[in-house]
Amino acid sequence: MKTYNIRVRADYVGYYKIEAKSLNDAEAMAQQELFNEMNDGVDGVFDFEEFEDETFGQENDENFHQTYKKLKQWAEEQ
Repeated sequence: MKTYNIRVRADYVGYYKIEAKSLNDAEAMAQQELFNEMNDGVDGVFDFEEFEDETFGQENDENFHQTYKKLKQWAEEQ
């Protein structure tokens, strides 16, 4: 067997009308509703990517952080 480096991301979107005492309560209740429906009532969108071993853990790389800061600053200026 071969070893693969795979990144997996799943996005789920649900829309709910929630009666609650506060926004925080409503968000928690909506989150629970989504959890209850995942893979049944709500289908997820999955994204897969194979990556080179050298890129794994790049979030700990100082160059990665500097690039992220520059990109964030650029986006805020738009």
